[in-house]
Amino acid sequence: MAVEVLKDDWELNTIEDYTKGMNTSVRSDSIADGEVIDAQNVVFEKQTVRVDTGYKTFGVAVRGAPRASYQLFTKAGASYLTLVTDSTFYLWSGLEWQYVSDGTSTTCTDGEPAGEVNIVVGAIAGFSDTDFVGIILDDGTQHQTTINGAPSGSTIVITDAIPVGRTVSIGALFVRALDLTGSSNIPVSIVTLPSHDWMVFTNGVDIVQRYNGTTVEVVPNLPSSGNVICRLVALNNNHLVLLNTQEGGTSYPQRVRRSDTGNPEEWVTGNAGYTDLYDSEDFIVAYEELGPYGMIYRERSIVRMEYEGSDDRLFYFEPVVIGEGALNQDSVVNLGDSHLVFGNSNVYEYRGGFSLEPIGDKIYYEMFGVAGQLNPAYRDRMFAFYVEELDEVWFFYPAEASTKPNKVLRYLVGSRAWHFRTVNETFMGYGFYQAQANRKWNALVGDWLAQVWAWRSSKLRANSPTTLLCNGTNQVYEYDYLNPTDNGAVISWLFETKDFSSAEGRILLDSVRMKAKGTFLLEYSTDFGVSWATYGNLTLGGSIVRTEIFGQVDAERIRFKLSGTGAGFTLHWFALRYKVSSEY
Repeated sequence: MAVEVLKDDWELNTIEDYTKGMNTSVRSDSIADGEVIDAQNVVFEKQTVRVDTGYKTFGVAVRGAPRASYQLFTKAGASYLTLVTDSTFYLWSGLEWQYVSDGTSTTCTDGEPAGEVNIVVGAIAGFSDTDFVGIILDDGTQHQTTINGAPSGSTIVITDAIPVGRTVSIGALFVRALDLTGSSNIPVSIVTLPSHDWMVFTNGVDIVQRYNGTTVEVVPNLPSSGNVICRLVALNNNHLVLLNTQEGGTSYPQRVRRSDTGNPEEWVTGNAGYTDLYDSEDFIVAYEELGPYGMIYRERSIVRMEYEGSDDRLFYFEPVVIGEGALNQDSVVNLGDSHLVFGNSNVYEYRGGFSLEPIGDKIYYEMFGVAGQLNPAYRDRMFAFYVEELDEVWFFYPAEASTKPNKVLRYLVGSRAWHFRTVNETFMGYGFYQAQANRKWNALVGDWLAQVWAWRSSKLRANSPTTLLCNGTNQVYEYDYLNPTDNGAVISWLFETKDFSSAEGRILLDSVRMKAKGTFLLEYSTDFGVSWATYGNLTLGGSIVRTEIFGQVDAERIRFKLSGTGAGFTLHWFALRYKVSSEY
């Protein structure tokens, strides 16, 4: 804060950088200049504050609640965007989510017209009544339906007829969809095996699956006659690793099982084996790599997994942190040289040593205190990830009475600033996607004032990154940094300053100055935010301007709240003109 003494004992206090985030850990008039009491649905960047962008639908509704989207890249340069729901598995193709074969597929041997339900195929083996199936149509889209009755001869009868205006070509692919039985309380864990161009995933309920760009099937040759379920999958020193397993119906929540070196299809011979971490009774809940180590997070401890490679000890497991662990498998975010961990009583930074550094003290009472927002009954459903292009970590969590994540705690890594995002949907998972084509002008949403990107912005180009969010029912959304609404709903935003006061006595406010743009409401409070009065309704237009609002207020303390709806707001700096009116 820059303090300038004016004539007649007036002072001008200017906050030039309001991007230090929230701080509710100390008295409201003791927080640092540039910190705020509250920040909702705004973004801090380049020493400015602006309203956040939103999200829009990505594809049509899917079967089952979407839980994780994942882009598999192969050695040959191919890319596959996939989606795991609680019920099935999809591939993004032709601007739609299409069923992937679970290993059972055939081709259509007759051309089928619109309205047909009797589909002639090359083979009916493996197909059964009520199976979910997908048929490629003449325009490349997939007709998704179910089988109506047991297949007979070379004919499969489908429930929903071929759509009007579409046909089925000879040789069209006919696939049976994968059936999954995922749980809302267990996140999906995914890892890429570059050696095999595999994506391996688990939902903690079904047997571990792998996708190879063509089919999605159970990982071959698992022990216990293939009956192996796990909470986590990972890759460590060319071993496929399964953690917190259930084998042959028996649970092993402390188990770390590995495949043979370089061979995810061999689980008995070679270097294959397992280790049970029985030094503690708490279960394995998360795993992330950190340098040369695999860090195994348990409920109340952390174990370091170190590769030794000797015949008598392939891996060494060393407990390094006792007393605190991770909330669930999606509560650890890998930043490369460190992890951010959403623990049982705080948010921490971990660098692989014997201690955790708390970094969530400034928002402790908002999240973990007795009046905290986190719904403890459903905290296992929270998830977190790093948004590289924003240098932010997003923690999605169920707030107050919500049973699914409906609020986002955002952490700006570079400046260690916290702020909140309230969303109009509930979300249960996420993914990342690289845009495949340049954005056209007529695809943008809103008027010119609603656009927050700069000319020649990479946000408009192919391969620009976007974040995919999986809602709690059947829809995937894209947060793409260009959309000014939350799927059509205007975004309401606010931020609330500290309490300004003087140790010398009461203060007399004369005016507020700022450099900003947009339309918003400016309010003030003299009772720690219990009640608010209007100081001004501002309409500053679409360009950054300097403005001053006059109105005298005599009080022991005063704080301000800026709020509005919709896009267009940006703040560069904020200043108060005041003087001491009387001594205490």
